[in-house]
Amino acid sequence: MPRNPHEPTPESRQLVQLHATIGTPQDDVARIIGVDAKTLRKHYREELDLAHAKANATIGGALFNKAKSGDTAAMIFWMKTRAGWREKQEIDHTSSDGSLAPQQVIIRAADDNSDDSPSTKASPDIRTAARVCFIPGAIRRARICKVIQRRLDCRHMGLR
Repeated sequence: MPRNPHEPTPESRQLVQLHATIGTPQDDVARIIGVDAKTLRKHYREELDLAHAKANATIGGALFNKAKSGDTAAMIFWMKTRAGWREKQEIDHTSSDGSLAPQQVIIRAADDNSDDSPSTKASPDIRTAARVCFIPGAIRRARICKVIQRRLDCRHMGLR
C-alpha cells in the first residue's frame, strides 16, 4: 500500500525555516513535521539552504547596528572578525646580552657551621641542585629559586 505523498504547506515551510534558522538538526525537523529526512530535503531544500544565511544576516545586522551606535565590544568584535584585527603579544626571548643563551643563576645553600646535626643541615643533593641553575627568563628563575629555597628551609627545620 503506497503512502500518501507529502504536500508542503505554508505553515510547515515556516516551521522548517524557523528550526533551520536556529540550527535544529534536519533529522529532528523531519520528525517534528512527520516526514522522513529525505522527504524533508526534497520538499524544503530552499528553506534549509537559506535559513543559515538569513540568520547570519539578521544577527550580523544587529551587531553592525550596535557597533554603529557606539558599543565598544561590538566594534572590537566586528573589527577582529571582519577587518582582520587581532591582539598580538610579542615576547622577547633574548637575554640581557642580546643572545638566546640562558643566563647562569648561582644559588648557594647557607652552611650552618654551628651544628653538625642532620636536622640543621641541607642534604647534599639539594645543595648540588641549588648551586647552579641554567634557567632562561627572570620569572622562571624566581620560581625555581623559591622552590629550592623552600626545600632548603624545610630540610633545615628537619621537615621533608
